[in-house]
Amino acid sequence: MTILASMLVFLSALSAGTNFPASMSDKEKTCLLTVWQRTLPSDEEKQFDMDHDVDIDGNFYSCRNNITASELQKSLTKIKTAIKNDDEQAFASMLIYPFVYTPKRDEPDKDGSLFDYRKLNNASEIHQHYKAITTPLFRDVMACSSLSKMSASRNFGILLARGYIYFDRDKTSGEIKMLTIHAYTNVLKEWLKDHCE
Repeated sequence: MTILASMLVFLSALSAGTNFPASMSDKEKTCLLTVWQRTLPSDEEKQFDMDHDVDIDGNFYSCRNNITASELQKSLTKIKTAIKNDDEQAFASMLIYPFVYTPKRDEPDKDGSLFDYRKLNNASEIHQHYKAITTPLFRDVMACSSLSKMSASRNFGILLARGYIYFDRDKTSGEIKMLTIHAYTNVLKEWLKDHCE
């Protein structure tokens, strides 16, 4: 009983001075307060979290993924900056290993598949695959990406471009990073047309 009481006192202190919007549900408030125990956000971060907690489907990042919008935004900004600056090392630091990507083949294989399967075990393997991963289409998707266009998923982490780019929490650093990229070009082109043009 004392643990519960202590928790309620802590949550109360954490929410002190926080003006939750009237439209925010009690569930979302509770989820944000729970995540804020871990992140200890500034007032500015709290405001950002309240303004951007909702994904493309109306789900809450704080409830589905136990993350804040500000955590996800920081990682997204790092990835976008690495891609924009063509900084392989910075890009490699924002991937979870083993990292899986499926580049498109020039021609179908003997089974008719147009896609290959590649698994990179560490950052030192990125150099030889960097251009195949960061194709112009992938760069366009990342440039257009935003929290409101991503999807919070309990089973797969955070999804972008209809689930063809996956993000999750790196167990080592605690940062949100990319886990998998599936280069299904037609789907990515459709997503760009629907959300970015």
